[in-house]
Parts: sequence; C-alpha cells; structure tokens
Amino acid sequence: MNGRSEPISLLLLVSDPEVVAFLLRWSFTGQQVVTPAVDINAVLTFTAPASWAGQERVTLTARDPEGASASVAFTVIADRRAGDFDGNGAVNFDDFFAFAGAFGTAQGQAGFDARFDMDGNGRVEFNDFFVFAEVFGHTTR
Repeated sequence: MNGRSEPISLLLLVSDPEVVAFLLRWSFTGQQVVTPAVDINAVLTFTAPASWAGQERVTLTARDPEGASASVAFTVIADRRAGDFDGNGAVNFDDFFAFAGAFGTAQGQAGFDARFDMDGNGRVEFNDFFVFAEVFGHTTR
C-alpha cells in the first residue's frame, strides 16, 4: 500500500436495482490504522502511514435510502515494507529490536503497535516473528 491504495470502483462491486448508485451510503468498521474513504464517484481508497506494514480486517457496509444494507469483510494488507519498521529500506537489527519491544503485546494493551502484528490477529507473537524472520536481511526498496 505504501501510504495510499490503488482506487477500487465500488460501482463494479455493488448494485441496487431500486436505487441510483450515488444515493448509497458507505460505512466502515474494524479499521485502526488504515483510513478508508469513498469519493463522490463511489471510488474507495485506503490511506495509512507510509511506514505501516501489516494487515487489518475492515467491514464495508452499503446502505440505501430505505435502510436496506449489505456488508462484506475483507483484509487490507500492506506488505511492501513488511518488517522495515523504521522505513530505512532494509529489514535489519534496528527493526528486530523494535519488534522485540512489542513482542507479547495485544490489541488494547499499552505498547501494542499494529505494525508488528504481521499476521493481523491482534497479538504480537511467534507467528509474527516467523513472518519477520522470513524478511530479515532483505531490502524493501
């Protein structure tokens, strides 16, 4: 993602035979780091800090003026910089020490940072370490 996602036309994904598409209202739940936005043309984009790497589960709901709605849950993944927590272009010991500082934390706890939750399950644990170990020593640019 590297700061901003590619645009996604929601008009290609959602239709309501009784309502003109621009009357649909869009809402999101579940996001913590990414910021979803839908423009007037029903184009969805996500923004996040450029240094963020991880996954986040987001639920999109479309609601028509009569109150009928439909929802879909999906995962937003930013992996171009996975493991490069300091954004210097390399996954190295500085990133390891940052990861180690967050190890053992969970969503809602002090010290939790979603960048280190590399599998998106709300906890920084061994599965995240294994993902980090796979990219350790690589460059991200």
